[in-house]
Amino acid sequence: MTARRALLALSLVAVVGAVLALYYAVHKPFGPAQALLFAQSLANLLVAAALLVLGGALGRRLLAWGLGAAPKRAAAPLGAAPADTLPAGERVVVEAALGWGAIGVGMLALGLLRLYYPLAAWLLAILLLLWLRREAAAWCAEAARALRALAPAGRLAGTAAGFVGFVLALGFLRALAPPVTWDALVYHLTLPALFARTHGLQVNTADFNVFSGMPQLNEMLYTAAGLLRLDAAEGGIAAQVLGWLMGALLGLGLASVAQDLGLPGWLAPAILFSSFSISLELAWAYADLLLMLMALVMILALRQWLRQRETGAPAGRWLGLAGIFAGLACACKYTGVIVPLAGAAAVAAGAWRGQPDSGRGRLTSVARSLMAFGLLAAVSFGPWLAKNWLLAGSLVYPLGWPAADMDALRQWFYNRPDQAEHLLSAAAIFLRATFYGVQGGNEVDATLGPLLLLCAALLLFDWHVLSRERRRELAPWLVFVAVAYLGWVGLAQYSALARQARLFFGFLPALALLGAAGLAGVAGLDAPTLRLSLIVKAVFVLVLALSAIEVTTDFIAHNPLSYLAGLQTASDYAAAQLGWYQPALERVDELPAGSRVMFLWEARSLGCLGSIACIPDVIIDRWWHERRTTGSAAAILSKWRAQGVTNVLIYDTGARFIQTSADNAYDPADWIELQALRGQLSPMATFGDAYTLYAVP
Repeated sequence: MTARRALLALSLVAVVGAVLALYYAVHKPFGPAQALLFAQSLANLLVAAALLVLGGALGRRLLAWGLGAAPKRAAAPLGAAPADTLPAGERVVVEAALGWGAIGVGMLALGLLRLYYPLAAWLLAILLLLWLRREAAAWCAEAARALRALAPAGRLAGTAAGFVGFVLALGFLRALAPPVTWDALVYHLTLPALFARTHGLQVNTADFNVFSGMPQLNEMLYTAAGLLRLDAAEGGIAAQVLGWLMGALLGLGLASVAQDLGLPGWLAPAILFSSFSISLELAWAYADLLLMLMALVMILALRQWLRQRETGAPAGRWLGLAGIFAGLACACKYTGVIVPLAGAAAVAAGAWRGQPDSGRGRLTSVARSLMAFGLLAAVSFGPWLAKNWLLAGSLVYPLGWPAADMDALRQWFYNRPDQAEHLLSAAAIFLRATFYGVQGGNEVDATLGPLLLLCAALLLFDWHVLSRERRRELAPWLVFVAVAYLGWVGLAQYSALARQARLFFGFLPALALLGAAGLAGVAGLDAPTLRLSLIVKAVFVLVLALSAIEVTTDFIAHNPLSYLAGLQTASDYAAAQLGWYQPALERVDELPAGSRVMFLWEARSLGCLGSIACIPDVIIDRWWHERRTTGSAAAILSKWRAQGVTNVLIYDTGARFIQTSADNAYDPADWIELQALRGQLSPMATFGDAYTLYAVP
């Protein structure tokens, strides 16, 4: 380059720089607050992404070891991969799910050692990523290949893929905003914050959260996100983004499995995410998305086991892997027990079908297969049972039998067996949940949408036109769905709580896959004079459009964009979503350090400062239980004084709702004594007609 050209280039750069600097010095596109918020959102995304990549890399190493196919480093520059061939999409999903399970168990051990410190989390994460750097690079590369391989072919698949992408995009934006959903504020994110505050695991005491006894796989991952993010509030957002990644991985896995079955790949995740409740959970940091992911990969592993048995190849390790994932499904929540139960039925059916021997030989094969599956499921679920045994004296605390402060009275109140379903009504529970369930509107607490039921029901009409090979491939999924549903029906006859459809989402990915098969199979019913497939596909597209409108409307109603743009503070955003709860909690946080605040009819407590001991009413039974174990308002108040309680926060709206509910368990005298309690307390502040904060004199 000549000196003249160099001078010209420098002059051009100087002019461009001067113009832009002078213009944006006056017309700033964003201020310091927006820049800080963008940096925080990026940090939350990076923490969640790091946990995803770490899970994928760790799972890749474990899968290679477990399948006995870990090649030498020189032979695998991008990290070890299992010898068993799996499509890229299925492999990355299996590896990430396995890695997350291992991280969850590692976090459990770290908590038992009381090492929940940000420094410890950072050191372990960095060391693991350095050790697994080759596997991490290989996993990321394979994930990119999987996405390219799932490029939709055809208008219907393209529409389904567009719908899934749209729902994921809205969920991602909402996940970047502060947590505002009920269960997240009650325990999914509250427990990680409490664990980080106390530097270790704790199972319920009088002033801790009773849900700490539930299986904690999700909460362990959310605790890791919080420790890596350093503070509870931002840790909650990072956990939400991690939850969104679980949902995205679930969609990827469903699409890949469907494609491997010869179906249009994106139909299955579109059917699943057309459920309004599931689409919302993408931003909620709940336990259901990971549970559904574990259930999906369990069936995927069972399918690989069956395939290899048919070819005569060694397949036992895939059966063991399926057992591990079945146990990890239980580690997400107790009602995940339907996954190993249904998985065991699929194992038995597969072992019986694949054994050409006599009846006795088949029974022996079934018994051996079930033993291997069940043993690995017990091993992977065992740490969560051991945690409860060590810290609460009960394997399945707070369920099963009385332990710690969960006595028989509280267990009755929590389960309400007097309101459980009768056999006939329980048998139709999925139909009732589909047609009458409303998210946040009734006891079903879910809007499932019509496609899960409608598309799967299409198999009743087109099963006979499917090829024999496809029917054979779909058989394990059918067995799994049928037995899992029977598990839901059985539990609905034991506990009124089992009416909540969200507790049994574990079989919905398999149902969505069957729905994709039913939808694709309609083409076999076409006749020259009537193309039924066109009508069914038009209905499918119409429902997706209506679901997109429903999700968009809810997004606008809970618009996170003002917060993400820096036009709204986190406190203002939470107040807009939560009503009087936010200012009431902020007032609680203004109490003197060391205050102990007893909540009545308020289960949420995320956001309470570490200097304030908030004692939430997590199963909304405190006043009912105190009245039956302590007695009068005066005796209850005396007991609370002895426990060091300095304040009482009453959720008046919640109390009125319970009082006017036809099925409430309270006696009229309970409400009379509540008024007596109020008369003995000193009012400090009211928040509309929703909350009253009292001082204990």
